Amino acid sequence: MQKKTSQVFTPRSISDIHKEYPDQFEGIGNFPGKFHITLKDDASPVVHATRKYPVHLQKELKEELERMESLGVISKVTEPTDWVNSLAFSRKQNGKLRICLDPKDLNKAIKRTYHKTPTLEEISHKFSGPKFFSKMDAQHGYWAIHLDDESSLLTTFNSPFGRYKFLRLPFGLKVSQDIFQQKMDEIHVLEGCPGTLGISDDVCVYGATEEEHDRNLRNLMEVSKKRGLVFNKDNYNIHCGWESNPRPPDHKSNALTTKPRCSTVVVLVAVVVGLVLIVIVVVLVVVAVRVIAAIVVVVVVVVAAAVVVVGVVVVVVEVVVVVVVVVVVVVVTEEEEEEEGGGDGM
Repeated sequence: MQKKTSQVFTPRSISDIHKEYPDQFEGIGNFPGKFHITLKDDASPVVHATRKYPVHLQKELKEELERMESLGVISKVTEPTDWVNSLAFSRKQNGKLRICLDPKDLNKAIKRTYHKTPTLEEISHKFSGPKFFSKMDAQHGYWAIHLDDESSLLTTFNSPFGRYKFLRLPFGLKVSQDIFQQKMDEIHVLEGCPGTLGISDDVCVYGATEEEHDRNLRNLMEVSKKRGLVFNKDNYNIHCGWESNPRPPDHKSNALTTKPRCSTVVVLVAVVVGLVLIVIVVVLVVVAVRVIAAIVVVVVVVVAAAVVVVGVVVVVVEVVVVVVVVVVVVVVTEEEEEEEGGGDGM
């Protein structure tokens, strides 16, 4: 029987897909329609003061704001706005700044649009049959969703270089993940993309055969072109899979398949030895208990004897003291009588 081995495929289709669908790996996405942020009825606008930022970061911060403005993600605000949020930023894995919104007060006023994001445990069963996979990452996923004018003004934020507003869905809003996942599910479900799964901005394409996988991948690319989804050209892997069902390495599986079986005699000997050890332990415990009890009795007797001896000594001492006192009194009395008798004779 032929031995099954794992094998990773890196075919020509990586460059082929990139050449065939260049627009799906450039720029940022453009999902159709515009999203409206709904506020609670009792929402009260909040205006944040401009935060102070380290001087050595301001040049880099300004360059990133200008880049986002050139991409159409943000734009400057000159008119009065009811809401003014704070700017926040973090470092990406590549070391560049990621500018986000810090809408702690705005989030309290937003009505959340709940949409479930599947977990890996919920979808892992779909990977049991397929043997060929591709994994891609949506490029600036949230930015693919446009905001309407009213919602855009709600995202106004302060910076050291003036006020800006988001034209695309920003990071930080409590509805951002829900809305983006909803858009991704529409691509996978409503558009009929078999063999595709998406958790947040991670998209997986799979197939039982290489042909099925490639068919599903190209179908996803066509739907993505229609829906305005763009992928990160620096973070995708095409055709990572197995020639056969995945299995553990031989040196690990052999440890399970070739291990010796325990015979009945060995099991019985183990049981008998175990029982003997239990009996020995019980006997030792009983003996130990008796020894401890005997020691306690001896200690009690010794203490009692000591108490008796001390009592006797105290009594003897008291008797001696009394006798001495009596003797002293008698002697003194006799001397006084002799002195009185001598006085009378003179």
